[in-house]
Amino acid sequence: ENYLEYENIKPKELLENNLDKYIISGNNSKKQVSLIFLVNENNNIDSVLKMLNKNEIKANFFVDGAWFEDNNDKVIELINNNHIVGNLSYNKDYENSSFIWMDTIIKKVGKQSISYCYRTENKKDLENCALQKNYTIAPSLEIDNFPLINVKNNLNNGSIIAFKINNSLINELELIIKHIQSKDLEIVNLENLLSEY
Repeated sequence: ENYLEYENIKPKELLENNLDKYIISGNNSKKQVSLIFLVNENNNIDSVLKMLNKNEIKANFFVDGAWFEDNNDKVIELINNNHIVGNLSYNKDYENSSFIWMDTIIKKVGKQSISYCYRTENKKDLENCALQKNYTIAPSLEIDNFPLINVKNNLNNGSIIAFKINNSLINELELIIKHIQSKDLEIVNLENLLSEY
């Protein structure tokens, strides 16, 4: 081992050169998944955070502009605790000028090196996110109802699973975490899931 020299080799196709494309999953050869929690102005994320902290899990919170306005301190706290904060702008409207304001706070004040948008039906939104050097996530699975059953039926290596925060999710989140871990999958934030090294 004293005579070996290792060289880190970058992949031919880097994510940073494909900002105009949707990210639908992580590397399926890694035993990892990532959880996204979609946060709107009516959501209280404390129950979700408590469960994540209890299980020592880092996740992703994609937040709407109205929630962002009222919870700037919580945004910085999430980033400082190695969770990822994604930008939903206002109602996923990335043509709204507030998108850039939110992005600036996430990157400059929160010091989060990479920022993320969420898939919409509007192709212009993908372009706007790419201009701000944000990755746009189109999750493998977006869950509103029956979260545990949906995770059990659709879980794969590299999955990006988005949850709407509601009572069903809060009641079943611990079981979801246990099920994922029972499949020998590690739950990581997007930065780790999408790491190219």
